[in-house]
Amino acid sequence: MLFYLSDILETAPYFIDGVKKGLVLAIPLLGMVITSYTTGALIKKNGTVMRWLINIGMVLMTASLGLCIFFYSKSIYVFIGSLTLSSIGTGLLLPCLNTMISGSVQREQRGMITSIYNSLRFLGVAAGPPLFGWMMEKSDQLVFITVTILALITLGLVFFLIKPQGKIGGNGGCGRNRPIWYNGGKLRLSRKGGSHHDACFFPLSNFIRFEAANPSLLQLRTAA
Repeated sequence: MLFYLSDILETAPYFIDGVKKGLVLAIPLLGMVITSYTTGALIKKNGTVMRWLINIGMVLMTASLGLCIFFYSKSIYVFIGSLTLSSIGTGLLLPCLNTMISGSVQREQRGMITSIYNSLRFLGVAAGPPLFGWMMEKSDQLVFITVTILALITLGLVFFLIKPQGKIGGNGGCGRNRPIWYNGGKLRLSRKGGSHHDACFFPLSNFIRFEAANPSLLQLRTAA
């Protein structure tokens, strides 16, 4: 969308170029940067909060892009405001996706998964300008109708398919149904079928109440 904004700012009746154009383009980006920083600082790997923020971000993007269908040629101020609102939605979305993707896989797989995720993002960045340029040759309104429909489809997929709960990647890959080893005042949760050498450490005090309430769920063993 910034590609489209950059293009129309250079034409009549605006004729904005150079540093002035850069300052105008920085308005939506500033909204995204501030929102991304704030979101990343507040989510604390909380899956429920992430799901809410992802859905809110997608709603903002869909609504603001839908407004652009009607106001892109009528008021440059409303248009820039709508793009800024869409960028704020993106700022809510990206930190949550980054945390979910990197926190939902084992450490040894994170490098590959992160590289695939970033490759797809930059593939979209590279394909965007020529694709938008082609659609702008057909119709400016086609650009906004297309991105609004895509955002609406994505909102539906996110709402029904992405449902994280609890803490994302909070224990470094340790999960349920794994043996718990006792050793010197600490409990450590091992991988399923693994030994006490392949484990995650937790303070014993964290498990006292859990053990008392659910003694059958714990497998206490003396670490060799």
